[in-house]
Amino acid sequence: MTCHWHRLTIVVLCIITAGCTSALKAVSGNYYYYEVSATGVTYFSWNPMAQRYHTAILVDADPTTFQQINNKYGKDAFQVFHTSLPLVGADPSTFMLLSNGYAADATQVFYNHKLLLGADPNTFERLDHGWSRDADGIYLGTRELDICDPDTFEIIPTSRAVDAQCYYAEAQRVPIKDRATLQVLSGGYAKDALQVYWLNRVVDGADAASFEVRRDSPSSIARDANQCFGGPRVVTCDELIPEGQAYCRC
Repeated sequence: MTCHWHRLTIVVLCIITAGCTSALKAVSGNYYYYEVSATGVTYFSWNPMAQRYHTAILVDADPTTFQQINNKYGKDAFQVFHTSLPLVGADPSTFMLLSNGYAADATQVFYNHKLLLGADPNTFERLDHGWSRDADGIYLGTRELDICDPDTFEIIPTSRAVDAQCYYAEAQRVPIKDRATLQVLSGGYAKDALQVYWLNRVVDGADAASFEVRRDSPSSIARDANQCFGGPRVVTCDELIPEGQAYCRC
């Protein structure tokens, strides 16, 4: 019933406003698409709040050679577009989609509309959780990591990783004190014998020996023998709900 009334609303909107064809396309599930005319190319993206399409003209697109690759990419004889924006430097003759937002041409790799600077398309492979690698580097999104030991590199879902020498979070090498005693914890935390870390930041004042995380959740609080933490900072009892207060020995 809800679906029926939702579609009826769009049809009524179609009747009382311009753009009936576009509204009916949205009803059919065609939320993103290119439209080619004799004078240019337009990209349509459905706005569910406004119940209408947002349109954007592809500046300098050649309608005589334009091809829609999928609902987010198109190309003409001269350039490649991601939605309505040119993918600067991409070669349309060799451009191809990979998976999960990645694409490549003969000499470059792209993630959505950004270039993975230095990535080699001939050895590039997508890993899990937004990670990727080629013969010479490892990337999180479009950011290349400064890796200590690529041969032992291991991803810790979703934005952390370790190798035999170093620990990484948010595509940065974390300044840990003692790799030999490093423990990767839940909630974005880690610790070694000397310090506690939250993602790529040191948790100042935390006692590593007694530090523990309440549960396996990105927003979990943690505690040591003396105080409680939310992310990298100390939290007070007044900031916590009763359940958190009990955990923090308030």
